[in-house]
Amino acid sequence: MAAIAQMNKLRISNPYTHNGRITNPAERILLLVLLLLTGLLSSCSQQGKTANKEEGMALGDTIESIVEQLSKETEFHASGGIGFAGERTSQYDLSDSLWHIATTEQLAYLALSHPSTVVRLSASYGLMKRDPHLAAEIAIKGVLDTAVCEIASGCIYRCQTVSEGRISELRVNREYYGLSVEDSIRLDSVILYKPYFDRYDRFLMTDLMERLPPLPQYYERLKDLYQKEHCIYALMGIAKYQRADDKQLIIDMAQRAIRLSQEKYEMEQALMEADDEEGTAPDVIEVEEEEDVVEESTCTPPEIPSENHAGEVGYVTLKSVSLWPDRELVSAVQPLRYYYRSWYDNFIK
Repeated sequence: MAAIAQMNKLRISNPYTHNGRITNPAERILLLVLLLLTGLLSSCSQQGKTANKEEGMALGDTIESIVEQLSKETEFHASGGIGFAGERTSQYDLSDSLWHIATTEQLAYLALSHPSTVVRLSASYGLMKRDPHLAAEIAIKGVLDTAVCEIASGCIYRCQTVSEGRISELRVNREYYGLSVEDSIRLDSVILYKPYFDRYDRFLMTDLMERLPPLPQYYERLKDLYQKEHCIYALMGIAKYQRADDKQLIIDMAQRAIRLSQEKYEMEQALMEADDEEGTAPDVIEVEEEEDVVEESTCTPPEIPSENHAGEVGYVTLKSVSLWPDRELVSAVQPLRYYYRSWYDNFIK
C-alpha cells in the first residue's frame, strides 16, 4: 500500500510526468525499487507464516494449524477408538488429517524436531503407515528421546517415553506396517543396547527377552543389563544360556520374590483386619461437595530404577526357571506356587 501511495504521489505532484506516466529516469528507478521492496516484504511475511519457527521447514497454513492444535494436547491417542465405548476423538481426526496432508519430509521433520511429544508421536505414526523403513530410521535416531507422554489405545492408557512409544508400536505391529526383517533386527539391537529405563522399558525388554536367542555376542550385554542397570528382565535372557555360574542369580531372585510376596501378603492381611475392626459403614453417608480439580498427568520422567513389585519379580523368576528347568531351580521357586499358582502351573510343568 505504501508503494501505491508513493506512486500516486508521484503522478500528482511530479512535473516529470506525461499522461500519468513517469518520464524522469530517476523517478522510474525509485518506483521500481519501491515495488521490489513491497514484493520482497510480502514474500517474507508469507514465509514467516508457513515456515517452522526453529528450523525453517515449510509446513503451510493448514498443517501449521493442525500442529498447533495437537501441541496443546497432553496425551496421545494412538487409535481411532478411545475408552470402553471406543469413541473416535477429535485429536485422532487431527492426526489423520496430518497424515494425509503432510509430505513424508514434513512428517519426518515433525517426528524428530517438534517440541510437543504428541506432535512427535503423531508424525511418527503417520510415517509408519506411509514409510515404515523411514519410521524405523526415525525411531533409531530418536532412541534417546526420553520425554514422557501418556498414550491411549482403546481402553488402555500407559505412560511411555516417546522412544518406547515409537519402537513398541513398530515391533508389535510390524506385520501390519510391513516392517522388513532387517529393520526389525535393527530395532531389537536398539532395545538391547540403549540405556535401560526401569519404569518405561519393561514391556520392550520383556518382549525382547522372550525372543532373543542365546548367542554368545549377547551374553555380556545381558549381564551388564542385569547387574549394572538393574534390569531384572535380563535374567530371562541369561537363563537361556544355562550356565552353572548363573544359577545362583536365579536362586537369589527366587528368594527375593518370596520375601516380597510374603510382605505383600502380610500387608494385605493387615489391611483386611483393619477394615473388619472398623465395622460396617452407616446407611447414610454425607459427602461434601468438592470443587472441580483439573487432573495433571501422572507421567513422570525416567529416574533411578525403583524397587520392582512382587508380582514382577515373581513373574521374572518363574519365567527364568521355565527357560532353564533345572531341578535345583524348580525347588527354589516351589514356595512361589502359593502366591502365583496360575503362573507357576503355566511355567513350571
